[in-house]
Amino acid sequence: MSKITAKQIADWKKEHFAIYIITGENDEVGYVSFPTWLNWKLAITALNKSENDFVESYLNNNWLGGDEAIKTNYGYFKKIKAQIDEVLEFANISYERSGNFYDVIIKGSKEYDEGKVINLQLKSISREIENIAERNAEKKPFSKNENVLKLLFLNESKTVFKEQLKDKNPYYYVPLLSVVEELHEKKILSIKKL
Repeated sequence: MSKITAKQIADWKKEHFAIYIITGENDEVGYVSFPTWLNWKLAITALNKSENDFVESYLNNNWLGGDEAIKTNYGYFKKIKAQIDEVLEFANISYERSGNFYDVIIKGSKEYDEGKVINLQLKSISREIENIAERNAEKKPFSKNENVLKLLFLNESKTVFKEQLKDKNPYYYVPLLSVVEELHEKKILSIKKL
């Protein structure tokens, strides 16, 4: 059994956004961190293959220390896979149209980053913006949405983004990227065969 000291845990908490402890039935203990942006993209890429690959990527790339049995025992692996969605939380995001732009509010929970709130103003997506983003997108997760986002910032929001999300912390960044394609003028349309 690997011994992790209180000092090591305190150091990890300073270094990482969030730390999780995984405890096995035989008192095995392992520690993983909340993923960095790079590690999140690696996990999502692995998810394209299978859920097992996602969990394996997450464990391997965010493992901090502890008993290797937590990572290698198949029974523990299955339990981690069943619980990972409940553990990996993301900030809440809301948006509202305000004239020619959207007010976007990203709110963290008190448990993470003391309930930090990030306010952004983003332009609406146009066909031109989407075409530029698609042409410049790489075959990597989130590439198109990142390209769109870069083109939507109003001046002050670009500064806020650079200051508040410079490390692209997935806790805030994933919800932001998930709503990017919704930031367009809403129209109702139907198509019918004649």
